[in-house]
Amino acid sequence: MYELHDVLNKIQTITLTDSDMPALFVSDASSSNSFIYLADGTFSYVADFPFSSDESAASSSYRELLAVHKALQTDEHIFRRLSTQHIYWQTDNQACVHFLQSGSRRPHIQRIVLSIKTKEKELGIRIIPVWTP
Repeated sequence: MYELHDVLNKIQTITLTDSDMPALFVSDASSSNSFIYLADGTFSYVADFPFSSDESAASSSYRELLAVHKALQTDEHIFRRLSTQHIYWQTDNQACVHFLQSGSRRPHIQRIVLSIKTKEKELGIRIIPVWTP
């Protein structure tokens, strides 16, 4: 399990000076919860979502994808503020990037991807996943 302050210290700091620049979300998932961070030059957003025991037992790639899903489902008001924008979503999991770009042949993963894509359309946003090792 990680501590929120530990994760914040490890995030690469990006300073946005132009309010028209796209938002950058950073997420990470442990075996017990996921962490989401946003700083877009106008406001900051930090969220921590616990995983159920079944979610905790899933693969790390699945949990990384769930981090995106839980943020979109739980905090719609944050994403509505960003309507019509591209949102860059930084993750340290290559498979999560692949899922968000191309989907998955695994039905349980594809259901989450489709839910994310449906929510993107509903909120008027486009998530562009970015892998950062």
